[in-house]
Amino acid sequence: MLCLYDNHVYKCGPKDNKIIEISSTQDIDQLNALQYLTSDHSLFCSPGFALSYFERIVHTYQHRRNKTGPISKAYRQGTFPNGNPNYYVFNSFTTPHIRLQLSFFKTLKKAKDIRLSNGLPIPRDASFIALQRLQDR
Repeated sequence: MLCLYDNHVYKCGPKDNKIIEISSTQDIDQLNALQYLTSDHSLFCSPGFALSYFERIVHTYQHRRNKTGPISKAYRQGTFPNGNPNYYVFNSFTTPHIRLQLSFFKTLKKAKDIRLSNGLPIPRDASFIALQRLQDR
């Protein structure tokens, strides 16, 4: 699996390690659940993959599949020289939350209050932020 992440927000595996071997079945189950939840129509697996495992993932997580579309938020940021208002528009998709807890992936404490250089907040799901703050306590 390829993992792209913001290293100002997350820590993934040991420092300077580009390859992380995952041996925890809990980690593997969660990653497979995310693959299922964010898939469109097809899932692919290696030969010998047990159908019963896939059925268990579907049974456990199918109620979390999200059918909502994109989320757009506009933030006013000054005015153009012609007097028209200037807006930044952020587009994102709501992704299903499964309370992901990977043993090799952590959210950095300093990331919770990061603001963009233009002073606008980074749009984050409010329920995710609340959950993270509860876990920090």
